[in-house]
Amino acid sequence: MKNITHYFDFDDTLIPGDSILYWKKFYFMKRPKMRIWQIFTWLSLSAYLFRFIDSLNLKQVFLIPTCYESKEDRENLAKEFVKKEIIPRLYPDMISQLKRKMMNSENIVVISASPIFYLKYLKEYFPGIKVVGTEFDFPQNGILRIPRFSTKWGNMKGKTKVKFILHNLHEPIPHICNKSFGYSDSGADIPLLDFVDTPVSINPNRRLRKKAQECGWKIYIPQKAPSELKNNIMKIFSLLFDI
Repeated sequence: MKNITHYFDFDDTLIPGDSILYWKKFYFMKRPKMRIWQIFTWLSLSAYLFRFIDSLNLKQVFLIPTCYESKEDRENLAKEFVKKEIIPRLYPDMISQLKRKMMNSENIVVISASPIFYLKYLKEYFPGIKVVGTEFDFPQNGILRIPRFSTKWGNMKGKTKVKFILHNLHEPIPHICNKSFGYSDSGADIPLLDFVDTPVSINPNRRLRKKAQECGWKIYIPQKAPSELKNNIMKIFSLLFDI
């Protein structure tokens, strides 16, 4: 008897691109008057380039407009976003693999730095999976509302994923074979891939590709996966213009 768990990153692993950028585009389409906040994106990108702020602060800036929604409206938008923007973008071959593993009663965990307020709705399309993401508190008062990380885990990225798994998810069942697999595109997830029994790099960036080749890890390129250059150009245009 086996207890098999698969840990999937989300952005650029199950879906091409960064989901939070898709969220920005979707949100501004639904709330055109809120595009004024794009000015903060441009300013924060400049601050990031000069290292006045880090990637965590960028994520908070991207979500500032979301703070001006009521909880009910935010949840409704998040649910619609996953249905219309996330599900159609998922890599078909990666999802086929995921579904086969589910049919074999293997454990599926999507663990991502993406915000949990929308990522959690993946469970409506893949019942039985666990979804772990970055949790935010969205203040409802004040002129300038900046989202805050709402748990001790903060940004669910890098070593934090391993710490979270060990604290909350890693429960070996005695007397049977416990086996784990990890899937990611990013060098930031090297701690996760080092942690699992079988690491798989998915269309890896340069840092992860180098590590995978050095360690003999499997490299898998999803069908329709963009090249790293094309992917980066798409992200830049999305950051600057929400297209």
